[in-house]
Amino acid sequence: MISIVIPVWRKDVYSKVAKPWIDRQVKEFGAQLIEVSGSSIFEAHESGRQQALHDLIMYVHDDVALIDPLNIAPAIVQAFKDRPSLGLIGPVGRGQVPTRVPWWRNPGDFYGHYLSRPNGELHYTSAGPVRLMAQRIKNTRLAPRKWRQWAKVALVDGFCLIESKSRMNVAWDAKTFAGHWHGYDADRCLQARALGLDVMVSPWLFLHDNAGHAGYKGTDPQARDARDSRGRRIRSDGDALWLSHLDEVNALLAQKWRL
Repeated sequence: MISIVIPVWRKDVYSKVAKPWIDRQVKEFGAQLIEVSGSSIFEAHESGRQQALHDLIMYVHDDVALIDPLNIAPAIVQAFKDRPSLGLIGPVGRGQVPTRVPWWRNPGDFYGHYLSRPNGELHYTSAGPVRLMAQRIKNTRLAPRKWRQWAKVALVDGFCLIESKSRMNVAWDAKTFAGHWHGYDADRCLQARALGLDVMVSPWLFLHDNAGHAGYKGTDPQARDARDSRGRRIRSDGDALWLSHLDEVNALLAQKWRL
């Protein structure tokens, strides 16, 4: 079936948000659960890839909940069966090759949809022609499910990445990006494209439940004393997560992929 790799940095968040739906995939569909850690997100993902017993691997953050479909394991199997050139799946992304991270600061159309809970408020975000369009909703059942199609893109967001181990037969680059917690989605998408594989967003809906702790805040060592390129301390949690040390990550991506 599938292997699910999840870096667990916050056990309380993981037990409430991600583990319940993952346990269902394990119990009902025989999925393999692999809980990992590491000195970087690249290292953690590679550890999971090496432990995976199945060809199809889902890498997911510990603050991500599955909304639809609940039987995602067989849906993943069918998606790769139907698409021989598919290399990587994500929930939302952009149509052009990125020149820098974060991915949403690149040009190109947006594709996909997802739910999020910044500052405790539930938002449904869907694809627009130039930007992602967010609207507040009261509960997950009210998500309008506007996005119901597959689309080829250049880059997808890394809070949930799904790949074929045999097609993406390349290790996560933990050496080049040693100690880094950002840019892993851009690097993996560029790797898939270099192999001649498609990167796609799916119609599946996830909740990135990042209320009060954007991403790996508190566990990411680069977010603890985050500063921008001018040396100014970044105060907001979101900025601390996404902007810390991005200059170095972007330089590494540019050097590796000649961006």
